[in-house]
Amino acid sequence: MWKDYGLDDDDTGPVIPPVMDLGDGTTPPFEAFAHVSRRMLDGYSLLVSSGFKPEAIGMAMIGATVNFYDMLGMREVLPNILRSIADSIDSDDAVH
Repeated sequence: MWKDYGLDDDDTGPVIPPVMDLGDGTTPPFEAFAHVSRRMLDGYSLLVSSGFKPEAIGMAMIGATVNFYDMLGMREVLPNILRSIADSIDSDDAVH
């Protein structure tokens, strides 16, 4: 499947497929994130298989998200995003 997107399982570096410039604020297609998402899941799976508690991994993921928003200069929007996600979880809506 990954080969369809120009992605493979070696660690020689990412091969990100061309993604059109959406420029209208819409969410980029999954293909734009497939390689990075796969690598992140591989990393978190390694932590789980190494015996780390899922709760600790989840907290680390949230911390990484806060750091990511800091790096992009977007920390001020994060509280509203997290509230929206919490509301979706509370109402059993799908969280994307």
